Amino acid sequence: MSNETIKFLAALTGSAILLGVMSGCRSTSFGSRPRSSPTPKISPAPAQPVEFVAAVSQGTIAYTLQATGSFNRVVLWTTNKAETPLQVNVEVGTEFEPAQPDVPLFVFKKASVVVQPRQRWMVDLAVTSLDIHKFPSVKADTAWRVHKSDRLVEFLQCASDTLEKKKKTNHAYETILGDLESFMLQYSVWRARGAGREDFMDHWINEEDNPRSSAEINYAAFYPVLEEIRRTCGTLDKLN
Repeated sequence: MSNETIKFLAALTGSAILLGVMSGCRSTSFGSRPRSSPTPKISPAPAQPVEFVAAVSQGTIAYTLQATGSFNRVVLWTTNKAETPLQVNVEVGTEFEPAQPDVPLFVFKKASVVVQPRQRWMVDLAVTSLDIHKFPSVKADTAWRVHKSDRLVEFLQCASDTLEKKKKTNHAYETILGDLESFMLQYSVWRARGAGREDFMDHWINEEDNPRSSAEINYAAFYPVLEEIRRTCGTLDKLN
């Protein structure tokens, strides 16, 4: 193992941061009246898989967003307006764009939730802002438009593949990067959008509340990997 790899792994380690069973009734009476048959069980209808953006467009799903106090997590409340159970899949690259001028949110990890007819249920979303210095004001009463960015989907898949290759180089990479993959995907988006050393240092110190010494360790550990992802997967100057 090279000295560079040893330093990288040491820095990473220093930066590592949640039915009752129905029985048939049997009736008897004087004489030879036959017994009644057991009450048949009724299996619930299977949930139909639907893609979130398409379901919203079709009016099948209504939703609201709720802040969690975390810069990279929101709660999505979905209401099933159909008459059958739905498995709502929120795909990577889904964008929530506020109707009023604000910062959009992008989903960087797929999430899924089963919602019964005419019911409302929640799912936790891993999200990122495209700007390392700006985070949206998530309000439940805000009107949001949703669509999906093909370029962001492509980039995040490439970034995930690059991290997988890193993890396969040895067991230490697999253990450490596996625990931090969500953060690394978010950081890779910011690097692909042009964030540099001072931008990341400011974020780790002011947004993640790390001391400067820890931010320096983060930089030494993460930045070379983020650079490799940017070289391999390209930039995100424009999103469709």
